[in-house]
Amino acid sequence: MEREELHRRIELLQEKLKEGKVKFAPHLVDGFWESMKQVRILPDGMVDPETVDGRVRSLCMLIAYENDRQEWKEAV
Repeated sequence: MEREELHRRIELLQEKLKEGKVKFAPHLVDGFWESMKQVRILPDGMVDPETVDGRVRSLCMLIAYENDRQEWKEAV
């Protein structure tokens, strides 16, 4: 995945988290937040892909798919 797309997905995830649209099972929430704490932004303002683990990438992929699907539906 290109760095720009990963950055877009991380921003979408952060937006959905702030809106309260993402819910976690109680036994998964601590691990997720540990993974999110590891995500770093480089001096150029983009996400450092090496700091994003599989747990965050997977959730980002789902959030991006749902967001893009909704945009496509609205466009049609």
